[in-house]
Amino acid sequence: MICVNQDPKTPCLLYAKGVISGEFKSEYIFTGLVEAMVSKKDKERRGIGLQGFKYAPGLTEFAHIINIHSPRAYQAIRNILPLPTTRSLQYIRFSQFAVSD
Repeated sequence: MICVNQDPKTPCLLYAKGVISGEFKSEYIFTGLVEAMVSKKDKERRGIGLQGFKYAPGLTEFAHIINIHSPRAYQAIRNILPLPTTRSLQYIRFSQFAVSD
């Protein structure tokens, strides 16, 4: 594993230091993806389902763009990365444009 050794130049340690110092603040898609992956693994470890899983807005926007351009590619990417289901994206899209009385 790349985070196990004590080399201060490992990607995990460099990322952690960058997050603490605020270097990744503008990388909202990447940080959203990391947050989603960590949350997913934590829920799996605790035996909790992914219902009601909250995705960062930047990651949801990224998922929308991929799904619009190629639903088939989106499904392939969802097999690797923790991204919302197509149905969840439809619900999010609908709720953004819903008019309240």
